[in-house]
Parts: sequence; structure tokens; C-alpha cells
Amino acid sequence: MLRSIVLFVSVFAALEAGAATFAVNSTSDQTDAVPGNGVCSWMAGLCTLRAAIQEANAFPGADVIQIPAGTFTLSIAGAGEENAASGDLDIRDDVTLEGAGAGVTILDGAAIDRVLHVQPMNLATLSVTIRDVTIRNGATTELPGAGILHGDEGTLLVEDSTVSGNHVSGSTSSAIGGGISSNGLGSLTIRRSLLTGNGAARGAAVFHNGPLSLADSVLSSNTAIGSAAIDSYASVLIERCAFHGNTGSVLHVDGGSISNSTVSGNDSGFGGTITAYASGITIESSTIAGNTAGRALYALGPITLLNDVLAGASGGPECEINGGSIVSLGHNLDDDGTCAGSGPGDIPSRNPQLGPLANNGGPTPTMLPAPGSRLANAGDDASCPAADQRGFARNLGPDNACDIGAVEFSVPEPAAAALGATALLSLGMLCRRQR
Repeated sequence: MLRSIVLFVSVFAALEAGAATFAVNSTSDQTDAVPGNGVCSWMAGLCTLRAAIQEANAFPGADVIQIPAGTFTLSIAGAGEENAASGDLDIRDDVTLEGAGAGVTILDGAAIDRVLHVQPMNLATLSVTIRDVTIRNGATTELPGAGILHGDEGTLLVEDSTVSGNHVSGSTSSAIGGGISSNGLGSLTIRRSLLTGNGAARGAAVFHNGPLSLADSVLSSNTAIGSAAIDSYASVLIERCAFHGNTGSVLHVDGGSISNSTVSGNDSGFGGTITAYASGITIESSTIAGNTAGRALYALGPITLLNDVLAGASGGPECEINGGSIVSLGHNLDDDGTCAGSGPGDIPSRNPQLGPLANNGGPTPTMLPAPGSRLANAGDDASCPAADQRGFARNLGPDNACDIGAVEFSVPEPAAAALGATALLSLGMLCRRQR
């Protein structure tokens, strides 16, 4: 009896300290036998993902849920319940979901509900991390966030993960955020992740109201009536990302910056590939090329350009102003003269001679300039990032300036072999990560 009391007190103290770790070992979708007792178990020795989340919700503190390789498919119907007993998995306290890798740890909504719902208890704010998993096949109708709904003022970090095949059906203002919908004013950070094949009326991959940071990620093949990749109503920080194969205006942004990124091969419909709202956007050292059916940039608010490539838009001019402005700070090339020309070092009405979107090293696809391209050594060294979209060092110096656009290709001859070796090493690391 005394031993049982000591064990209970030890478990309770650990939970109060917020240091619990729950190791999932069953792919079944079952609720916890006794939520809140500190033991993740739906039957003897078996801990499901749903049970682990119920236990983590039960006590305050930053818990960890370890999820092994396997496919964890939701099967308990009952959307609208908010304590992870049915439908989606409701996260109501600070937690880290730690998978074994996006290629092997799969959280599958089976189209019965969204997959994850981050919703604090009372008026608390949460810190939630989702790492090394795939979140797929979530589904809602006229409700936001089929993959993940983040309705919180706290922080959500998604890294080294895939968010795919999640769909919000409908056409109202609530049919948003197919992959991830961050509806509160909390911050959303996405790193080294793939968001692909998601759908919604707006923000097919990501919809957010709070600050968004997106780095080293790919957003592809998402489909929306508008804003297929990102629909933003707060400041964005987008670095070293690729957007391709999306259908619907790709980015609707309202403040912040895009740098070292490539936007190519998207079908923007009647809108702009990138539409800037009232707070505008700054675009630096980026490549926006080969997009169809619309303008490359549509300025409802101010757009500032520096060291950018804008080319290959069909169905409209590269740039169009409708109540906003487009200001060149210099060293931009556009192929029809509607974006650049007024800034120092601008190159209007020229073909940038870009290669196709491809894996040229680094974690995201890029477009390499051809030999003899006007982009070579034509950037502004004072503002070029130290590295390009792939993470390769840029040329900086009076005799060998950086290149315009997202990719640095005009390297000195002695460095060319080293760059090629680095590209192969980066590609090998990427392949190993995806296995």
C-alpha cells in the first residue's frame, strides 16, 4: 500500500512539474482508459496517440509525445468534441509531438475530421511543436484548418514535416486553411517542411492572422479559388522557399518580406501570383518566373523590389498597380518593363535566360541562370544575403558582385568544383532525410 502511495505521489509530482514523456506504441485509435492518471494506456501496456494527447492535456506543463514509425489513422467519428475523445486530436496544453520522420510517421485524418486542433483551456496560451511527421487526409466543410487548426494566441512550430492532401470544402469566409489555419493572433513558424496537395477556398496551404515565419520549405500543388499557398493578414518572413505547381493566386500578403525564394510554374487564375494588401511586401533576391494566367505582382498596397527577377508571366503584365505602388530599390530584371527601370542597376525588358525549375542542390528547387545571363554579377552587394536559396555562399566583392535572383551561379572558376561537390552533398543529405 505504501509503495502504491509513493508511486502515485511521484507520478503526480512529475506531471505537476510538466516533464512527462509519453511513448506511443500502438497505431490503434483508442481513448485513454483513465485520462489524467499519468499513465497512457487504453489497455494493458498499449499507448495510442489519442490517449497520449489526453494525458498530456490533463496536467499543465510542456510534455513530450514520442510517435514511432507507423500510420496513425483517426477512426472515432464525432467532430465538434473538444477533449480528444472523438474526431480530431485536440491539443489543449503545451506539448511536443515528436515523430520518427515525415516519411515514416503518418497522422491520417481519414477524412472524418481535421487531424489536429490546437485549442487552449480557459484563456491560456500554448506552446506547441510538431516535428518529423506527416499530417494528411484531414477534411472539414466550411470550417478552417483541415490539417491543423491553430486557434490560439500562443506559438505553433511545425518543422521537418509534411502537410498533404488536407481539404476544406465550401466557399464561405470560413473555408480557409486547408493545410494549416492559424486563426488566432499567435505566431506560426514552419521550417524545412513540405505543404502539398491541400485545398480550400483561400489559403489552401496556409491561412494565418498572426506573425508567420516560413523557411527552407516547399509549397506545391495546392489549390484554391484565391491564395493557393498563403493567405496572410499579418507580417510574413519568408526565406529560402519554393512555391510551384499551385493553382489560384499563390501568395496574398499584408506586410513583411520575401527573400531568397523562387515562385515558378503556378497558375494564378485571374489574380496576381503575389498580391500585396495595404501593408505591402518587400521582395529581395528572389525569382518570380514562368507563372501563367495573371500578373506576377499585383499591388493593392506598396511593393518594394531589390535584386529580383520577374519574367515569363502569361495572360497579363509582370506588374500591375491598383491603388498601391511598386518601388524599385535597384538591381531588378523584368522581361516586359512593367516592374523595373527606375532604380540603380535595373535591367528592364530583358530575358533573364533561366533554366527550368529543378533540384540544383539545397533543400528546395531553384532555377539556375544560363551561361551569359544578364543576372550574373548584376546584384547589389550591399544588400545581397550572404548565401542564396540553396544555402551556397554568394559572391560579394567589387570585382565579382552577387547575382540577381534567388540563385548565385556566377562563381569564380576555382570555386566551381567546390560548389558542385556541395550541391551533391546537399542532395544526398536531402535524400537520406526523405527515406
